[in-house]
Parts: sequence; C-alpha cells; structure tokens
Amino acid sequence: MVLPLTSPDKLAVLSGIQTTLDPAVGTRRFLIETSLLYPDESLILFSIDIDVWMYRACLVNMALFSRHLYSIICANSLLIDPNLIDPN
Repeated sequence: MVLPLTSPDKLAVLSGIQTTLDPAVGTRRFLIETSLLYPDESLILFSIDIDVWMYRACLVNMALFSRHLYSIICANSLLIDPNLIDPN
C-alpha cells in the first residue's frame, strides 16, 4: 500500500523525515519494531520482497500494526537496471 504524499498539507507536516528501507522484508518484523521504537518520529518505511506471499503478509501486517507511512514493493531488490543508473 502506498500512501500519497502529494498534498501540500501533508508535505508541510513532514519536515525532518527519516526513512527506513528493508530490502528483504519478509513478514515485516524489522519495520514494525522500528515503528514501535520511534512512535513520535516522522518516519516513512520502505520495503521490498521478491516473494508475493511475503509481500501480501507484509501488507496485512503493516496495515494492522504500523504507526507510520509506508511503501511496500514486490520486486527483486538485487536487480539493477543499467538504464536507470545513467543520469543522461
């Protein structure tokens, strides 16, 4: 689930944002622990998992337990696209 950050009122509130990335999220334990350890911080949690079942489990767990904005992607976190590396 991706929560939009495009509205101006949300952007004004999110000054001093901290981000966390879990490149192999599994069922979400690292991200939930981060969310619980820093409940009053402005966090955005990012995660990637290649397994669609783990991706779905993470979506459910984040919807139930996360206190922060999050973005979860079902993809291979080790795959590098050479076309995206070149800034030209």
